[in-house]
Amino acid sequence: RKIYFASKRAGGKGGSDIWMTVRLASGKWSRPINLGDSINTPGDEMAPVIHADGQTLYFSSNGHLGLGGYDLFVSKQDRAGRWKKAENLGYPINSNADDINVFLSIDGQTGWISSNRKGGKGGFDIYSFPTYKAMQPQAVFYVKGIVSDLETGKKLAAKVEISNLLTGMLEDSVSSDPVNGEFLLILHPGTDYAFNISKKGYLFYSENFNLNATTSENSVSKEFKLSPIQSGNSLVLNNIFFDFNSSVLKPSSYNELNKLAEMLLANKDLKIIIEGHTDNIGSEEYNKQLSAERAKSVYEYLVSNGIEASRMKYEGFGATMPVDTNETEKGRTKNRRTEVVVL
Repeated sequence: RKIYFASKRAGGKGGSDIWMTVRLASGKWSRPINLGDSINTPGDEMAPVIHADGQTLYFSSNGHLGLGGYDLFVSKQDRAGRWKKAENLGYPINSNADDINVFLSIDGQTGWISSNRKGGKGGFDIYSFPTYKAMQPQAVFYVKGIVSDLETGKKLAAKVEISNLLTGMLEDSVSSDPVNGEFLLILHPGTDYAFNISKKGYLFYSENFNLNATTSENSVSKEFKLSPIQSGNSLVLNNIFFDFNSSVLKPSSYNELNKLAEMLLANKDLKIIIEGHTDNIGSEEYNKQLSAERAKSVYEYLVSNGIEASRMKYEGFGATMPVDTNETEKGRTKNRRTEVVVL
């Protein structure tokens, strides 16, 4: 959604400056914005690289105080969107020769530069190095995957989206590759995400990534298999939420329910049953009643959003159809679910 580039156009600080342009809602690009004197100088600033965290910029410059020739620098955005004063990456990353390009791994632990310093093979060589804390970007995680047909294994081009469950806003959207089905999306710590994959003719895929508690295991890499819209196939709505012992839908559920409504509107012949399920805490009778009331809440939301009541049924099954053990909290969480089955 943003492009950072170097240019000697008029209106800069002198020489080559670093500029940014933003993709507008219309799909066009905004008038370029100069990143200002925290980054640009009367000299030349070149080779900008924005890290996946979206707020850490690396670039080369011969205008800032350096060790000689072009040096490499880092600047980070504050919460107000202002760029902090650029900092030299220092020795031994920089040398008295020209150090032009730098790139960091997604975890920020390893960097690569091009440099014509002494001791290389000739001209510009590529060097790698472990980073230090002050130059590292904000931690980010990712979801990397392949989208395929559950029944045939065929790789699919599909829409992949992540939304912020707190705000309901779409954070990012990509299309998986039509040949190999691959995609990559960045996730930021401290955010609770709804993750969805959708394609015409298939039940959409639903998952929840809660990064409020960050660990090194929060990145996800796997194959995501979509079920064709056929009788008997089902999907679990992993972003439908209720308070404890309540059947009132939480607002964070609306985004996923709207996706379900869109799927039903796009497939006029599709009829479904909405199933409510619980864990085994509590009496059998109470769990069956609670699960039925929760399924009914989903049914009523869809009816209120234009889906014909005749296309849907709802039923509560309590704890009679577990998909995991009820001996652990993780298992019980998976058993407490709302499921949609194609009739």
